Amino acid sequence: MTAGTVLHRARVPLRLWFAAAYLVTTHTPGFSAVQLQRQLGLDRYETAWTMLQKLRRAMRRPDRDHLAGVV
Repeated sequence: MTAGTVLHRARVPLRLWFAAAYLVTTHTPGFSAVQLQRQLGLDRYETAWTMLQKLRRAMRRPDRDHLAGVV
């Protein structure tokens, strides 16, 4: 079900992953691991940090257009 995704072999419940994805994508200008830990009620900072890194990696588009011209 989650094979091939950032959720593969995750020990954190899917409900928390979806909540984390929502928080990270809707919060401007960004979201820290400490904020994620507090919002989700996670015991360990390392868990929040790992989740955040996996979500950020999944959202990155390597083929995106680079800035050009006068910026």
